[in-house]
Parts: sequence; C-alpha cells; structure tokens
Amino acid sequence: MNSVREVYEALILREDSMVRSIQTCERALSLLVDELVYRESENSCLETAEAICEAIRQKEEELRKQWHRIRWEKARLASQFPDKQVKAEVR
Repeated sequence: MNSVREVYEALILREDSMVRSIQTCERALSLLVDELVYRESENSCLETAEAICEAIRQKEEELRKQWHRIRWEKARLASQFPDKQVKAEVR
C-alpha cells in the first residue's frame, strides 16, 4: 500500500499535468479567436468557430473541476503529515 507521502507526490504530478492541460485550452482558445475570428473572419464560418470555442471552454471547465479535486485531496493528505514544512507546500 502506498504511503500518504507517495500518494501526495503522485497528486503533485497529476496537478502539474492538469495545469498544463488547462493552459493548453487557454492557448487554443486564444489562438482560435485571434486567427479565425479576428484575422480571418471573412474566410471563416464564425458559427463553427464559436462552437469550437465553446467545446474547448467546456473542456477547460471540466479540467478546472478535476484540478480543484486534486488540490482538495492534496490539502487533506498534507494535513496528515507530522511536519509543518510539507504542509506549507500545498498550493
């Protein structure tokens, strides 16, 4: 069975991955709006671009909910550590 510290460290890795995924969604939205809506609006179907943006936004929202659950679990696990140094690492 994994120790509390091992589970906590695994959550840190999951959190890092989750943050990268959220940043990817943010970047994709920015690129889509800048390129298709602002620069190429006359050559783009704006309804389709809007639907794509909404799908990306929904994915980002889903990822943020998962990120919140990870942060919650990290805080719960950190409260079980005897030393205060590790508790301070909870973001």
